[in-house]
Amino acid sequence: MDNGPGIPKKQINQIFVPLFTTKENGSGIGLFLSRQIMQLHNGSITVKSNPGKETVFTLSFLN
Repeated sequence: MDNGPGIPKKQINQIFVPLFTTKENGSGIGLFLSRQIMQLHNGSITVKSNPGKETVFTLSFLN
């Protein structure tokens, strides 16, 4: 959880897409790889963002 600027609704569905970035020097690999690693370990990663307030990433592991 953080209290940064949040993720705009128009971008929230793109953040796990390979090579998608909003940063000038970003690679767009980080969240994509994070999701892949979670899936390989029978887990998932989700995000909820309230722009201007907070963004929460949740990592869930299945048994």
